[in-house]
Amino acid sequence: MEGMKVKDMVNILSYGQLVKLLKDLSSGGHHVRNIVEHRIQELEVEDRKVCAFCGSPVSSNDSPYTLLFGSKDFRKKASFCGLDCMDSFNKNLRLFSQRKLEK
Repeated sequence: MEGMKVKDMVNILSYGQLVKLLKDLSSGGHHVRNIVEHRIQELEVEDRKVCAFCGSPVSSNDSPYTLLFGSKDFRKKASFCGLDCMDSFNKNLRLFSQRKLEK
């Protein structure tokens, strides 16, 4: 499924599924969007293996600190090995935001 294109995925669907998909897309695609967002969140959980600041391995058993940020349409998730890394990340994010506002 890794190399599968959208056209290939559509070709797999039955007529009834295609009608439902078209109806959802015609009304804004909310159902499709929810499915895609849910899958992205699942993949992000699988990818949380390194600290977003220092790059140290982060085990899900260690209860890593996680920060969800970004606009409502484009959320980003960052995991950290400790509070010191999360604090440093927040400081850098704050500086970046201030510079962006100054421009």
